[in-house]
Amino acid sequence: MGFFSNLVKFIRKEKTNDPVIIPPEVEKLRCFETFLNGLLTENRYIAKSDYNQIKIDLSEVHKHFLIIRDGGVLPEYCFKYSIDLNKVLLALETLEKTEELVYKHNVEYIEKAKIDEKNYLDNILHSIDPTIMLDENQREVILTDEDYCLVIAGAGAGKTTTVAAEYSGAKSITCPGHGNQH
Repeated sequence: MGFFSNLVKFIRKEKTNDPVIIPPEVEKLRCFETFLNGLLTENRYIAKSDYNQIKIDLSEVHKHFLIIRDGGVLPEYCFKYSIDLNKVLLALETLEKTEELVYKHNVEYIEKAKIDEKNYLDNILHSIDPTIMLDENQREVILTDEDYCLVIAGAGAGKTTTVAAEYSGAKSITCPGHGNQH
């Protein structure tokens, strides 16, 4: 995902050796690129809370660029600051599609994790009852690490088993640099 990689060109200089001053809005887009690229390369389920705050923080930047774009002056803005117009347009589109990109990442993660964690998921409740086998939907619920997850199913479908499996398989995670365990 290198859609912002060269968003700002520092090549253009006026008759001095000073680089063109980059607007803070562009810097925020570059920070978003780094953040989103990092997030989408992680081998884990991405919860909404992992990216929602940055989307909120960027709402004014997003509005700023939409006004410039819709006013028809985005090409001049980009020229003035030596910014690649196509990359700004792609940045705006990507910002608008963050949820879609995260959803796609999560679907791919769950499919891969169902294969990688098959043995673990097959035996997660083995010590409680060796006859219990989780179905595909139960496995997906266990692998989904969303902030809030509503599971709806009919009577006897295995909701309680799923919750028991999710909590019996809870792993201790150490936060980097903090030593806190969750």
